[in-house]
Amino acid sequence: IMPHIPMGIVDITRETFLRDGTIQTQVADGTLRDGCSTGVVADSSLSLLALRQRKFWLFFRHTEVLLSVAEFHEIQSIIPLRLPYGRTFEFSRAETVLLFEPAAKNAFSLSGSKLTIGLNADGLKCLTEDVPTSDGVHVFIHVFAALPLLRWFVHNYPLKNPDDTIATV
Repeated sequence: IMPHIPMGIVDITRETFLRDGTIQTQVADGTLRDGCSTGVVADSSLSLLALRQRKFWLFFRHTEVLLSVAEFHEIQSIIPLRLPYGRTFEFSRAETVLLFEPAAKNAFSLSGSKLTIGLNADGLKCLTEDVPTSDGVHVFIHVFAALPLLRWFVHNYPLKNPDDTIATV
């Protein structure tokens, strides 16, 4: 980027450098080589993140993760750039935390309001390639084969900004 900003001064009126094909290629190559440096995404005012545990009969129990479509897709886009490089990724809102970490086998554990999800290569592939779509439905439930007792409730509600306009998420 230094050839474009020789004095290192950022001009917020200038267009993004990512429109430049050379810089796009450098960013893509660096991402493939090094992964993503974003380790934590925290507390969006539009966040719907919540956790709950359900128990049926005596033995069957599953855990539910409630979040928005935007949050779900953000997780799906970042974890492939973290876990294969041996790095964790945390998605949190207030006291609720989803922690994704590389693991030898797919598993999850819920401790209070922190859900730790360990994924191996197959689990990561399942979570990132099996993309649910809402088809206009406001809430859809998704269960990934890698973690069948973990249910994803993804909300597709129109969220409103403080000025009562519809938020783009």
